[in-house]
Amino acid sequence: MEIGNLKSLVDLELSYNNLSGFIPPNIGNLINLNTLYLDSNQLSGLIPKEIGNLKSLVDLQLSDNNLSGLIPPNIGNLINLNTLYLDSNQLSGLIPKEIGNLKSLVDLGLAINNLSGLIPPNIGNLINLSTLYLDSNHLSGFIPKKIGNLKSLQDLDLSYNNLSGLIPPEIGNTTQIHALDLSSNHLVGLIPKEFRKLSSLVKLMLNGNQLSGCISLEFRSLNDLEYLDLSTNKLNESIPSILGDLFKLHYLNLSNNKLAQTIPFKLGKLVQLNDLDLSHNSLEGKIPLEMGSMQSLVTLDLSHNNLSGSIPSSFKEMHGLSYMDMSYNHLEGPLPNISVFREAPLERLKGNKGLCDKVGALLPPCNAHGSKKDHKKEEASRY
Repeated sequence: MEIGNLKSLVDLELSYNNLSGFIPPNIGNLINLNTLYLDSNQLSGLIPKEIGNLKSLVDLQLSDNNLSGLIPPNIGNLINLNTLYLDSNQLSGLIPKEIGNLKSLVDLGLAINNLSGLIPPNIGNLINLSTLYLDSNHLSGFIPKKIGNLKSLQDLDLSYNNLSGLIPPEIGNTTQIHALDLSSNHLVGLIPKEFRKLSSLVKLMLNGNQLSGCISLEFRSLNDLEYLDLSTNKLNESIPSILGDLFKLHYLNLSNNKLAQTIPFKLGKLVQLNDLDLSHNSLEGKIPLEMGSMQSLVTLDLSHNNLSGSIPSSFKEMHGLSYMDMSYNHLEGPLPNISVFREAPLERLKGNKGLCDKVGALLPPCNAHGSKKDHKKEEASRY
């Protein structure tokens, strides 16, 4: 290809076409190139090692292609790079340690490949990094402690790998971080108390690991949190009432843990919450009346617990609720008079002690289980 003759070229942008075949090695002749955008094509084959000659390059984007083979180590020569996106390809092998030379890097995306081995510790050299996406690979070993050096980091995604060991407490040094996703790995141990320093966090996903212990009271400092997923771990003890002080939450998932005791009534203060999933735990006692204040709820799942008593009549105020599941508890009494309960399929109500009402004629009428007067008496006993 003649493109290698264009030695005065500064910007080459060929994104979002249907280009196929290999990246020509003589692209390495374009030594004045600042930007090279070949993303969102159908390019295949290897990333040519000659790309390491482009020492003026500031922005390199090869994502969304069919590139395979190794990331060439001499990519570490591109010391002026601010942006490197190689995500959504079929790259394999290790992340080269030479990537630690790219100290001007602000955005690094290697997600959705077949990369394996360890996260190189010298990734901690990239002190200007704002985004780091290594998700959806086959990376293993520990999360390096030196990730705590990345004090400009705003978005870290290590999800869907095979990472193991503890969450390093040093992650608490990344105090500018807005989104942290460590989900779907094999992480163990406690959620570090150093998370209290991550007061800029908006989104935290630790789901799909083997984390244990209690949900830390240190979460009280995460006042900007909007999205919290701690599901599918081994967390135990009670749900801390301080979660009810995270007023910006719109998504809260604590399902598939070993949480016990009662649902704290303070969760009812989460009036912006859209999605709440507390299913598959060992929660007991009555559903708090205060949850009726959660009028922004769209989905609610309390199934597979040991909850007892009646469903609070205050739930009739949840007019935006479009999905609920109360199955497999010890609930009894009439259903709240809103469509999401009246029209619910039986599988979302079954496995309870004595729920009654006419829901598609699938539940018995309340006079077969006790009068509504008994239900009112039970409601009154809550106060």
